[in-house]
Amino acid sequence: MQSNGPSQQNSLGPKKKTSMGVQVLAYLIGSCFGLGIITAIGMTGTPGIILGVLAVAGSIFAIVKVPRLRVLASFGAIGGVVLTLLGLGAVGAEETAQARAQANMDEAKKRRLEAEARATELALKFEDLAASSKNEDVLALCEQAVSAGGIPANHKERCGTLLYAQGQARLSKERSEGLRYLALAGQIESSKRADAVALAAKTERDALRDDTNASLKDAQAQLAAKDITSARATLNAAHKRIATALQSEPNDKPLAALQQRLEDLTQKVEKEEEKQASAKRRADYIKESCAQVSRTFGPSSKLSDIQKDELWKSYKGKGFAWNLEVVEVSEGMLGGYTVQFKCGRNSPSLIQDIQMSFSKHARATVMELQKGAVYEVEGKLTSTSTLFGLGAEPL
Repeated sequence: MQSNGPSQQNSLGPKKKTSMGVQVLAYLIGSCFGLGIITAIGMTGTPGIILGVLAVAGSIFAIVKVPRLRVLASFGAIGGVVLTLLGLGAVGAEETAQARAQANMDEAKKRRLEAEARATELALKFEDLAASSKNEDVLALCEQAVSAGGIPANHKERCGTLLYAQGQARLSKERSEGLRYLALAGQIESSKRADAVALAAKTERDALRDDTNASLKDAQAQLAAKDITSARATLNAAHKRIATALQSEPNDKPLAALQQRLEDLTQKVEKEEEKQASAKRRADYIKESCAQVSRTFGPSSKLSDIQKDELWKSYKGKGFAWNLEVVEVSEGMLGGYTVQFKCGRNSPSLIQDIQMSFSKHARATVMELQKGAVYEVEGKLTSTSTLFGLGAEPL
């Protein structure tokens, strides 16, 4: 069948062909993005910036000239921007690091020059010293030179001897100053170096023993005054000093003996601490005896049930410390252990006055209880019953 008009054409018009050269150029420039990614992984900085810019340019060119690559080129443009920003950041970080390194080098150079200037100045002063110079002047110069690390070899013996002698002289009056001079003498290669080190070590040990004995005396006075907090603080500080010294001198018997004295006194402080805690705790305990409380709430009480309930509010949860006689020890119905007590050998109760519940972890404690024996028991009242007496739990 023949058509009645001219042949139909695409409504959008004829397709425009992209030249092969343009396509090749777009692919080459767009590939900068891939190279940029590799560069970002392997290196950063200026190469990354250049390749990132080329990737963006190539991607834009591809978007305009190669419609089929628009989606891919869009991602390439975004990646190129990111790559460029990463390159700029790397360059900035590199410049900052270089500036910091240069500043450190400048500071080190400045300190070195200052040290060299001080050493030169001290060397000139030592050259001006005559053999007959006053010891005070030489001593001051030696002290400066040790700090600067620049004593000429021909003056080390004299400096070491003077500093050692000064340290010896100061020890009896100003121990810290004497130790300072001995430490300086111990840094100089002279015939007195070993003597200075040994004397300083002996002085420090003697000082530690004196300080520890003083701490023991103070702690004993504090214990006698019932000042447990201060006594414990004094002993703890002394313990630390002795422990540190024994790490370097483990075979020092005098120090070991002092440590034992500290431990013995610490045990006394702990016992007094427990005693004070117990006294403080007992201050709020029930003042009445077990028998009095038992009669108040027992079957022989003159109070009515409603009166007992009201009065019990002031007893429930209160602690007590009573001498109780063990009637029986058994396993509890709900676990743990139950101990039945009487208020004493003359208790009028037929079975028990008070029943205490112990946890399963108290097995060792309840196993030691003997029937008929009397023990001082600390506990807390938990319940009352006309039939079963008082209920309690241990503290």
